[in-house]
Amino acid sequence: MAPPSPAAYGGEGALLLGITWAEATLATLIISARTYAATRLVDRTGWGLFWILLTWIMAITAQILLTISVMYGAGNHTSELTYNDMVQAIKWNWMGQLVAILAIGFAKIAVIALTLHIQAPSERRYSWVLHFIWITNMMINITEVVLILYQCFPVARLWDMNVQGVCNGRQRSAKVGFFQGSWGAASDIVLALYPMFVFYRLNVSLRRKIFLSALMGGGSFAAVAGISKTVYIKNGPTTTDPTYQIYPLWISTYTEMWLILMLSSIPQLRIFFVRQVKQSASVLRSSFIQRRMRRKQSSGSPQPADQEPVGAEMHADERLPIEVLRHPARNDPSEIMESFDDLGARRGWGHIFVRHEINILDAQTRATRDSTK
Repeated sequence: MAPPSPAAYGGEGALLLGITWAEATLATLIISARTYAATRLVDRTGWGLFWILLTWIMAITAQILLTISVMYGAGNHTSELTYNDMVQAIKWNWMGQLVAILAIGFAKIAVIALTLHIQAPSERRYSWVLHFIWITNMMINITEVVLILYQCFPVARLWDMNVQGVCNGRQRSAKVGFFQGSWGAASDIVLALYPMFVFYRLNVSLRRKIFLSALMGGGSFAAVAGISKTVYIKNGPTTTDPTYQIYPLWISTYTEMWLILMLSSIPQLRIFFVRQVKQSASVLRSSFIQRRMRRKQSSGSPQPADQEPVGAEMHADERLPIEVLRHPARNDPSEIMESFDDLGARRGWGHIFVRHEINILDAQTRATRDSTK
């Protein structure tokens, strides 16, 4: 494979790479934070994280293939390219498109895995809707990949018209691609609305319902990208400038892929940011108390005997929930841990004290259970 000529990169190539690599970078940061939260903070990996990481590997592969294509002239006018550059640009772009189509299907599985995880047991009877969505999307996407590869015979004629053969499957591939884009966009809308139905039936405040619905309903933005992709698909078979005229289709495809990845990971980031804020507040509070104690010690002023140690005072709004203190056996350990983390962060006690109190609660829980036997 000959290297690209110096004049190959140009036209809308910079725009194409700028948009897609910005999305790829943001998605990578979000997925990294989600992975850290799942493996280090809550020790809860599950299938959702597996599908996200698999989709990210496929998405970054597609992004690299697109970059190679742009280096050979994708986004630039065909008239500005050598014949070898044009062939290589179309070839690597097709490879990237095929991987991106499969990645979009796997990204929807990741969204569905998250939705299945958060819905209440009473809503499981509606799970068939989610399973129907991922099964049909994967079937349609795989069919589209096969039709793209075999719209020309031999396959190499797909990107090199000098190869002897026929291309009598272009219209068929375009029609299935149009249906695939439409079905994918409709699926994104359903996946954005489904959590609203689930959260509406939860026994929580209206504000919490709205917040959770908005957090999980971000898939509607991916639906917009999917609709845009579907609109541009019709221009594919009739274009006379294949390296330039359909670059909006490539942007829409990669944007849909990266948006689904990002929006399916954002709901899981709450625990990451909450923990980071709490840890920062704990460190700052502890540092402030230590400096104040050192100043008192250096000044030689003794602490009154009837005065509680610094940091021991507790306001009413900083007390643990009554149910946590009175009935530790009835509370979920993760909820108790969150309550102590929140209190410890504000009082500057640190995680050593928190863990010590959790051990006390655990001992009390075991004693309570033993006494009831």
